[in-house]
Amino acid sequence: MTPDPSLAPSPPPPARRRRWLGVVLTLLLIAVMVAGAVALVQRARAPAAGGAPGGFGPGPGGGGGGGGVTVGATRAVQGDLPVLIDALGTVTPPITATLVPQVSGV
Repeated sequence: MTPDPSLAPSPPPPARRRRWLGVVLTLLLIAVMVAGAVALVQRARAPAAGGAPGGFGPGPGGGGGGGGVTVGATRAVQGDLPVLIDALGTVTPPITATLVPQVSGV
């Protein structure tokens, strides 16, 4: 009895072809990851969709909010702070604060 040549198993694909396919898929995956990272960085750099940078975008049920607020810093200076009240009666503050220097000695 001789085996039928049409029933013989087909040989596996060459290793070079599999390796080439793996390299192509790896490069494609890297390209997709780089494109996604670039898209995220570009979206983070884009100004807010509500007007000036730092402003509030349009919220539900209304238009955009006010513009951005400028915040600055300056040196503290000792001086008088005049408080003038032009009214009749007694003024009672709702909250009082006691200021103590950060470094105090005896």
